[in-house]
Amino acid sequence: DMKKQLMKECELTEEEAVEIVNIRPTSLAELRSFTFGWKKLILAETLEKMLNILKGHS
Repeated sequence: DMKKQLMKECELTEEEAVEIVNIRPTSLAELRSFTFGWKKLILAETLEKMLNILKGHS
């Protein structure tokens, strides 16, 4: 499932993965605006991986 995939491949906490699954951002800018609030650095390649997981499940 998408949440588990995000947690495993992108090293997100369950809370973070749930937030991304619920919001389903469609662009890097949108995704970055959410992850910015988590107070942890997420690499651009990880953000792209997250987007690809979301697109793969849409």
